[in-house]
Amino acid sequence: MKKPRPGLIIALALPFLAGCFTTLALPIPEPAEREDIELNGVVFRDAQRVEFDQIDAVEWTEESLIITGITKYGGSDIPETARYSLEDLSGILVRNLEPNRTSGIVAALFLIPISIWMVIVSGQSREGCPIAEC
Repeated sequence: MKKPRPGLIIALALPFLAGCFTTLALPIPEPAEREDIELNGVVFRDAQRVEFDQIDAVEWTEESLIITGITKYGGSDIPETARYSLEDLSGILVRNLEPNRTSGIVAALFLIPISIWMVIVSGQSREGCPIAEC
């Protein structure tokens, strides 16, 4: 039996693991906490959201937030710079790992197939002996 290639397994698992993350809205952080945040978008006071697929640079000033990146629904693959007034924003969007969904995906992708494989292999105690006839 051929062993599966690790690259193939990773390539097949990545789309499912992307579902482990959820976007979480947080209030505007204090100036001392702003540098350590992995920003994913902004929320305006009227509940409108701007999400980014890719963020290249984030700059906080006393009055604004400047983001250079590609917006999620912008239709362009070219990074653009946008300036948002902190007075207009009610919060920021960050990516958060969701443990329940992650656990379910890990169980479905890894534990169940490994369990089935172990049952099949353990049933073949002798070489050339079919499982049902041993």
